[in-house]
Amino acid sequence: DKVYKLEKATKKTSSGSDDAKMGTRVKLYEKHLQTVRKALQQTSKELLEIKYGKDPIRAQVTIQFPESMGAPSLSSFTLQLAPPDVMPYSVYYWLTQVDNKLWDGCAFIRNADHVLQASAQDMNGKSLHRRFKHLPYLTESLAFQEYSANYPHEKYTLGIAGRPGGPDFYVSLVNNTRAHGPGGQSSYDLREEADSCFAKIVSGIDVIKRMHTAPRKKDSFQGLVENIGIENIKILR
Repeated sequence: DKVYKLEKATKKTSSGSDDAKMGTRVKLYEKHLQTVRKALQQTSKELLEIKYGKDPIRAQVTIQFPESMGAPSLSSFTLQLAPPDVMPYSVYYWLTQVDNKLWDGCAFIRNADHVLQASAQDMNGKSLHRRFKHLPYLTESLAFQEYSANYPHEKYTLGIAGRPGGPDFYVSLVNNTRAHGPGGQSSYDLREEADSCFAKIVSGIDVIKRMHTAPRKKDSFQGLVENIGIENIKILR
């Protein structure tokens, strides 16, 4: 019995030691990842300034409505990107896609109660994801979930969907600060993460409201019956 108890105690001590080592390793990995995040953010911020200057960056999104929604078939809204010192990586990620015209010809596919979601597919539902896989220096999805409490998911802001986020993005139709902020989506393994919020609409709210009237499917996703096209997205100089 004494031998058995000694072996049991030894195993327990060994297990505790292994747990402590694992905890130390996890903390070191977290520290290394934080260093990489900061480096990506700093590099993105500097590249944004070199390419677009220090003034606020705006982009115009031209929408193509399906024929069933009547005239006008083309309308546009304007958004202003988040300040580079607040959300540098997410802004650089999205603008690089826009600069390479990856979103031209894509479509909004979802008309949910809380968001309008754009995806890498065309108005007929054909996947266009392949075009998002070949950008230099960037992956199809975000490298990490960048988030700032100074730029929350308020009504008519734009966020990047999914885990990891991208390329899909969405327009918030309500204040999604809690639902899409840290801890808002418990279905993901890292519950403390949040969707990246990278822009806000500054004109053309009437276009967003018209998009929200489009017929949608009667399912939990609330997908559009007919996709609403993205004719093009242009950065306003």
